[in-house]
Amino acid sequence: MQLVNGRALVISEQHYLYRHPEVIKNTVRQWANLTFNWDGIIPGTKELDKGRDIGKGKRVSNNAYIASFLIQSGKGGFRQAALEALADITPSRVFGGQVRSKIIISYLSAPRQVKMGEWEVDMVATRVLVNLAGGADEEINFNRTFRLQAVDIPSPQLNKNSALEQQLYEIRSAGLEITKISEFTAERGEGEGESGGVGE
Repeated sequence: MQLVNGRALVISEQHYLYRHPEVIKNTVRQWANLTFNWDGIIPGTKELDKGRDIGKGKRVSNNAYIASFLIQSGKGGFRQAALEALADITPSRVFGGQVRSKIIISYLSAPRQVKMGEWEVDMVATRVLVNLAGGADEEINFNRTFRLQAVDIPSPQLNKNSALEQQLYEIRSAGLEITKISEFTAERGEGEGESGGVGE
């Protein structure tokens, strides 16, 4: 295919449910980074991240709220359950800038195709909670298997859309969503937890 500026692109025909392995891995990496990297500041500003109210007096960080749109919602989905589980393990002090969190990913497997348009990816990671107000830092293992499926790719957004709408477009632009998160152990088939396993 020749573009008007003279550049050439090679386009390969792929099934509409096909997703490149690196795109699948990056979706998992993006979810983990947004969900568990908290520094108490709203990205791109100097404002304290007071969190997002998700109901029942529970809050998650703004980034974690954005990341939750990568999780399947609606009937059969677990987005709300995942948000509630995440709120339960989010220290309230993070919203006062007293605690920071970082996720360190040490292993991310190549995607395994379960069926057409559906894959699994294993992650071995460590969540580190840094207490800025004193006290010991905390390290928490976060080893999970993610199941993802191909979904419709949204249409490009117009510049007049809000920052939130633009973020939602960007996070969904790979055309993937997470349909299950379960415990991962080195022995496949063991430790299969229920959907929504974002906690300890």
